[in-house]
This record gives sequence, structure tokens and C-alpha cells, in this order.
Amino acid sequence: MKGVFFLAGEAGTQKSGLVDFAQLQLSQKYGKVSVFQPIGSNSDSLYSPKQAERMISTGQTNVLLEQIIKAYKHTEQENDFVIVSGTELDSANIICEFRLNQLLAKHLCLPVVLVMRKNNEVNQSGECVAGILSASYINVIGVLTEAQQVMGLMDAAAQM
Repeated sequence: MKGVFFLAGEAGTQKSGLVDFAQLQLSQKYGKVSVFQPIGSNSDSLYSPKQAERMISTGQTNVLLEQIIKAYKHTEQENDFVIVSGTELDSANIICEFRLNQLLAKHLCLPVVLVMRKNNEVNQSGECVAGILSASYINVIGVLTEAQQVMGLMDAAAQM
């Protein structure tokens, strides 16, 4: 394995902090580790979320995927390991964004680390019941396992 895809399973996971932590840890084992975020707000991203949405809405999804795959292959050749950081799922169309991330992971043939928040529900006694898998966890894992390998599930609120 030469890479992994970090995928936010819901909005507000603060996935980027976990990606940075993973890069630090993996660089001790693999050497040169790069973070590749094809769609994002930073200057290193190939596309902004609005540009990607515009391409998808005008029927250019295949062009978008081809260009991202080409850029990923270039990054992969220059590094010992690549962490692909999916979008943060913060646009108005979260379902479209999630499916785009899913397509990218599948076309890049990378295992997925799914980043979600724990569902800390309060039971009838008023006590917090931490670590319960919410329905969204189960639905997302079910959708992902049909397409590619889910390598791990990370709690976005975990202390590092």
C-alpha cells in the first residue's frame, strides 16, 4: 500500500487535524509522506469546491476525475506514501460531495479511513453514553464497503 484516502463521513469532523497527525506518524515509517487534497480551499488544491461542483453540474465529472488521477499519480511517484484528503463536506450539497469523495477513493484504488464524530447520546438517566455508532456511521460504512476497502474508522473528537 502506497496511500490512503481520508474521508469525512459527515460535516464538521475537523478531518484536516487527523490528516496532519497521520502524516507526522507515517513519515516516521515511510519517509517522504505527502498530503494530496485535490478539492479544497487551500492553494495546493487542484480545484476549489465551487470549481468541482461546476464541472460536475455541467457533465464534466469524468474530466475532473481524470485530471485528479493524473495529478495523484505524479504525487505518488515523488513520494514514499500519499495521504489523500477528501473534501470537508461543508458545501450545500453534502450528498454530491460525499459521492465525489467516494468516486475518487475508488478510482485511486485506495483504502479509506473514515472520519466521523462519536454520537454521544444521553440515556434516560441523564448519563452520557459515549461511543455509540449512529445510524449515519452504519449507512456510510455500508455504502463504502460496496466500493472499496474501509481501512479504519476514526473518532474526530479523539485526543492525540
